[in-house]
Amino acid sequence: MRRLASHRGQIKNTLTNQRFIAGIGNAYANEVLWEARLHPHRRGSTLSEVERRALYRSMRSTFEWAIQILREEVRERLYQRNEEWRAHLRVHRRTGEPCPRCGETVRGQTSGGRETNYCLRCQPLAL
Repeated sequence: MRRLASHRGQIKNTLTNQRFIAGIGNAYANEVLWEARLHPHRRGSTLSEVERRALYRSMRSTFEWAIQILREEVRERLYQRNEEWRAHLRVHRRTGEPCPRCGETVRGQTSGGRETNYCLRCQPLAL
C-alpha cells in the first residue's frame, strides 16, 4: 500500500505489472478494481489511504471467492487443459451487459490486446 501511494501510473497497469505485484492478470485486475469501486485509469498516487485500503481488501476478497469457484471448475473439468474459465467474472469481458451491482452498462476498452472493463457509475474517474 505504501509503494502504491507514490506510484504515478494508472492503477490497472500497476496491478498487472508483475514486478510491482505478482499474480494479478488482466481479468482479475478488472474484477479487483470493480470490487474496490476504482476506475482503472486512476493514477495510484491519487488514491487516498481509504481507497488504498479498499483496494487491498478487494484483492483479497476477489481472490477468495474466485479461488473457490475455480477449484470446483478444475475438479469438474480435470482433463480439459488450456481452457480459460471466465463465466464467474462480474465485469471482465462483459461490455454492454448490465453491471451486477447497479445495472448501468459495463464499458469496455481495448488497448495493446488487453480489454479493460468497468462500470462508470460504480467506478467514476475522480480527478
